[in-house]
Amino acid sequence: MNEEVIAFGIFIAVVVFFLAREVVTWYWKINRRIELLERIDNNLEYIARLIKTQSPPNIDTLIDTKMKAEEDEVEGGLNKI
Repeated sequence: MNEEVIAFGIFIAVVVFFLAREVVTWYWKINRRIELLERIDNNLEYIARLIKTQSPPNIDTLIDTKMKAEEDEVEGGLNKI
């Protein structure tokens, strides 16, 4: 009889623990945070794979493009005056 009461008490304690755990994780939105962090991790892995597969751009081309865009912006501003 005494062993049955102890086993039942342990069973109830385990059930209460898991129910309380679910309530706490729901209240603090821990499950949602984990989902979002996993999505962020997957997106970062995808971006890293894309970067590895693409050839690095020519830095001179990037600089020339940037300078040309800035020149066009300045000329466009002067034409408005």
